[in-house]
Amino acid sequence: MDVMTLQCLWTNQPVIMDLMCLLDNLMFRVFWSLHSVHVDAYLCVLDHLAEVSRTSK
Repeated sequence: MDVMTLQCLWTNQPVIMDLMCLLDNLMFRVFWSLHSVHVDAYLCVLDHLAEVSRTSK
């Protein structure tokens, strides 16, 4: 990296921090939505297994 690039990064630091914060927030939302889908699917499978268990008795 040359001095101009470092100076440019330094002057744009608030913008870069905002972008990083936005990216963090986006990654958290994506992770959480996938996690919710995973949990919902797991609960659906458990409900199905419980229903199968009840009907087989």
